[in-house]
Amino acid sequence: MKHTLLMFGIFFAPQFAPQAWSQADNLVSPEVQADRRVTFRLRAPKAGEVSLAMDYMPAGTREKMTKDADGVWSVTIGPLDPTVYIYSFNVDGVTMADPVNPNMKLRARTSASMVEVPAESPALWEARDVPHGTVQINWQKSSAINGETRWVWVYTPPGYEKGNQTYPVLYLFHGSNDTAGGWTLAGHANFILDNLLAEKKAVPMIVVMPFGHAVPFGGLSSHPPR
Repeated sequence: MKHTLLMFGIFFAPQFAPQAWSQADNLVSPEVQADRRVTFRLRAPKAGEVSLAMDYMPAGTREKMTKDADGVWSVTIGPLDPTVYIYSFNVDGVTMADPVNPNMKLRARTSASMVEVPAESPALWEARDVPHGTVQINWQKSSAINGETRWVWVYTPPGYEKGNQTYPVLYLFHGSNDTAGGWTLAGHANFILDNLLAEKKAVPMIVVMPFGHAVPFGGLSSHPPR
């Protein structure tokens, strides 16, 4: 059996190896500069029009991007106020996230990318050298929504696992079109609590962050209510 698997690996593995592994794009996007200007780039040599949209812009407003000789579209904006921004590209009418930026903003419908413009001093949502709590992803089945199983993100403060102390519970709901992971992945609620606890500006607490849409976002459920 071992010899069979080895022969399979020798003769067939190269056929299944994604070409992208040897063609990794070294494009930098976004690039945050010292003066808080940000440059966005997208490699799309065959595109006819590319633009950038950010959450601080009025709805429907986009910044046009220009293409260089290598087929890379770019635009520089700012300086921007220090915070976390959500952005996306529009390529010939199709909205897409930044393909070379792993910092994603997941949403109930569509996804986008995020970029942080740092402040001169560490912001409250940034990770600091303080005791950290724990974030767990739990799953809960609910008969109220036709037996659907939903994920619930739960923050517990530093030291929670060591004692029998009781804690207040904060149920933290996201906004429209967000997900249960939004408060942690985008809002860094866990770091905010860690920093507030370290500064004695909050009491230790459990924070429960559920997925708050009772029906699929953007339309009514296809299942009749029970």
